[in-house]
Amino acid sequence: MSMTPSRPILDLVLHDASLSGVYRIARADRVLAEAPAGMVAASLAGAMAKEEVIRRIAAALDFPDWFDPNWDALQDCLCDLSWRESTATRLLIKDADELLADNPGDWATLLDVLTESAQFWAAQELPFFVLLADPHGDFDLPTLPGDAPA
Repeated sequence: MSMTPSRPILDLVLHDASLSGVYRIARADRVLAEAPAGMVAASLAGAMAKEEVIRRIAAALDFPDWFDPNWDALQDCLCDLSWRESTATRLLIKDADELLADNPGDWATLLDVLTESAQFWAAQELPFFVLLADPHGDFDLPTLPGDAPA
């Protein structure tokens, strides 16, 4: 009888469309090591203006050239990912603590856009995960199932 190695729990979770959503994670390095192929990352370090935040997310997901960095366009593109090869979306966002501290209104809008996009894809039964690296537990978000403390 042949034995196949078990898949890391994060890999299993990130394939489950019913769990699609926006989550906090303690350790970005662990997620990157255990996540399925196709995980992309965006750093928001120093991104204080909403346009820069949106541009960095757009760059990570390789948005089309016509993309205009505003909240409506971000939502539109996140809900129409037809130009991407993968049918699943897994985005890791690092260094978002400055945005939360300095621009709480933009933080709230970003979370709304990401959450609505995840709900849209969950209804389509396709995985859509946004993982926010939060080693200090500052974000008021659910923890990704299977994530371990820092």
